[in-house]
Amino acid sequence: GQPIEQDEHIQFTQDGPKLKLTIKNAQPSDHTGTYSVQVKTIESDRLTVAVEDKPLTFVKDLKAKKADLDENETLEFFCVLSRPIKADETIQWYCDEVQIPADEEYASEKVNLELPSVDSTMSGDYYLEISGPDLGKPLKSATVRVIVKPEEIRFVKPLRALKNPLNEGEALILECELDKPNYKSVMFSLNEKPLSENEDNRIRVTHTGNKWQIKIDNVKQEADAGEYMVTVNEKVSSPKVKITIMKPLRFVEDLTVSKSEPVVEETITLQCELSSPLPTGDSKDVSLTLNGKSLSIDQ
Repeated sequence: GQPIEQDEHIQFTQDGPKLKLTIKNAQPSDHTGTYSVQVKTIESDRLTVAVEDKPLTFVKDLKAKKADLDENETLEFFCVLSRPIKADETIQWYCDEVQIPADEEYASEKVNLELPSVDSTMSGDYYLEISGPDLGKPLKSATVRVIVKPEEIRFVKPLRALKNPLNEGEALILECELDKPNYKSVMFSLNEKPLSENEDNRIRVTHTGNKWQIKIDNVKQEADAGEYMVTVNEKVSSPKVKITIMKPLRFVEDLTVSKSEPVVEETITLQCELSSPLPTGDSKDVSLTLNGKSLSIDQ
């Protein structure tokens, strides 16, 4: 046989005529075999030692760090085995009898699994099975029931514009307030199209506590007028806010009169045409003057 040298497992001791070989943490692959001791020209009887694997069991059965979760939290499982799994043994995870893909490697007796950003469809009964050629039937853990509560998204203050309508060149600011600050996704959109700071340097989205705000500088009627909306976690949207943006008013046709020298009691008509309708839809934004003095509509 091969001589044995001392290492972290093997220790030689001598007490007078007594010789002693101690093997700590014996392993089947390293320490199974036939042992003998030779002193000068004499050799002891040979002794066969078979180191067997520990039976694979759960020292601590499967548990979840938290079994009742809200959506988007992380689901964590853990258990402790009697020994590390071998290279030819595999661990499979299941939820309601359906296998969960998991490429985890387990180098010690501790077995863990993390499932981030859970949603309500991931509620169910979880367990794991360990299979291997020397195990016979698979070793199955306890079953852990997990409940993921659907996320409740609530607008404390719905989306609103700080000013509406606006003139071209002004800054549009819309804001809303949610019931909590840590939603995964809050997206503003215009006419169903997402708005991104990366695509338009006029846009700035800010988030302070529960309040979200979008600011668009130097607005243009063609590009920025329309229906704005905010969507949280791709699930819940605010009511739409219609934004009106006005171009600067100008006279397309200047003031004309139907008859410049009318006879007494005749009707005369003065008219002009603007570049866009008046935003209020009535005449309160129109000022009429006669010889520099304002006229009322009655006059």
